[in-house]
Amino acid sequence: HQIFLRLFTSSSRHQLSLRELSSIPRVKALTHGGSRVTFVLLYSHFVLFSAGYEALLESCVLLFWGISLALIEVLQLQAKGSIGQYMNIWNGLDVILILTLLIGLVLWWFLVPWALSEHAVNSFHALNLLPCYVRLLQIFELSEYFGTLLFTVFGMAQDTTQFLVLLGIISLGFSCSLTPILYPSRSARWSQGVTWGFWAIFGDVNLEGTEEDLHWTVKICVSFLQYLLSLASNVLLVNLLIAMLNDTYVANKDSSKREWAFNRVDAVLEFASPEAHILPPPLDILVSIRHLCGAAKPLSRKDQLHYCTLTSVVPLGPHEVEITIDVKGGDIQAADSSLLAWEDVTMVPDEVSAVAKTCNSAVLVYRNVVLCKPLHFTFAGKGSGYETVQVSLDEDSWTRPLTRMEQRHIAFLQQEVLEQEANDVEPLEQRNEALVVETNQKMSLAVDEITRLSKNVAHLATQLQHQVEKTNALQDEIRQLSVKPE
Repeated sequence: HQIFLRLFTSSSRHQLSLRELSSIPRVKALTHGGSRVTFVLLYSHFVLFSAGYEALLESCVLLFWGISLALIEVLQLQAKGSIGQYMNIWNGLDVILILTLLIGLVLWWFLVPWALSEHAVNSFHALNLLPCYVRLLQIFELSEYFGTLLFTVFGMAQDTTQFLVLLGIISLGFSCSLTPILYPSRSARWSQGVTWGFWAIFGDVNLEGTEEDLHWTVKICVSFLQYLLSLASNVLLVNLLIAMLNDTYVANKDSSKREWAFNRVDAVLEFASPEAHILPPPLDILVSIRHLCGAAKPLSRKDQLHYCTLTSVVPLGPHEVEITIDVKGGDIQAADSSLLAWEDVTMVPDEVSAVAKTCNSAVLVYRNVVLCKPLHFTFAGKGSGYETVQVSLDEDSWTRPLTRMEQRHIAFLQQEVLEQEANDVEPLEQRNEALVVETNQKMSLAVDEITRLSKNVAHLATQLQHQVEKTNALQDEIRQLSVKPE
């Protein structure tokens, strides 16, 4: 609200330009998030409904969009310096969906219909829609409600992954034991496979074409193993998974808000970095190409033979900046009078030091600088004839090591945040009411689960009784045939 008031205020000193408004991290998050949603919707329409010239036009737009996204990822990788620092779950999804998109478009243009069918390439794109939609979840990290839910879901996903290992061992063991008995033919075994045991946890076990002429002892063993499979899958493992997810939810409920706060800071820093351009993809493709090719260094020029190149502008702290200059045709001693200005403030360097192994370069350090304002640099000061140029920071964070006092201050702030989080508890009555509601919900879920399992057990018991009756009948027939006539 204050931003828009400043934007339309009549005072020129406090007026906020459109470029400054667009460079605010929150505004960047909105524009980039809207661009991401538009990209996913266009990609979905291309995969689901496009044909003919419409598909050709949309494929060109998607190619342009994919190249723009790829350039941003390259810039982020260069800024991080290593793959280890660059790689996280969101960047990993970006790499997968961008490569799949570009490869799929190349295949669609050059290999359809000569080497590949259009349906095969379309299926390739359809599989890529899943990471595209999952990637949209990062937009909700800025929301406190959805952000805390995301951390809870990620914790439950880790528990489910560990649970699948246990489920796989048990299900595969029962499948490999029962399949050779129920399907004597090798071709039938290949058709049925051994993965049917995994679906037993959902009660979806359809064994058709099984061998019926089995010995009565083998039938009893098969029925007993099927009963154990259903018991282990539907009772033991399902309740184990519910208990694991419940523990994870309770454990993450208290810490997810704090984790969301720290991750929101990371998101704000990401949108405040130079890699997050003011224009969202694909409108920033020219900016990305310019940064990759190496943008021209700002020059404070006097004439063709006398100029000063600003090789780097690095922040050393929240109000301190270091500028490295390279002088051609001029006197390096004039660097002491170089001016750094923002709005109506002008200042000379606090420190000037020469660069080793060269006599035409120097490092200028300015303190008490407002880094969030547009900065302008003039070599040798006013009246020297050198032009004033606008400078921008080469890095989004300062490189100077923190002092002991700064470290203690940061530790104090962290402790204050943790104490505030610990003291921010609900009244006891509200917590008790929430616990009662949560307990009632769990009880209703447990009753429904017990009812479902009771029906399954009754059905299995009925089948087992029928098998026992058939076995007894077969035993009677065998006895009658074994008795010799007198």
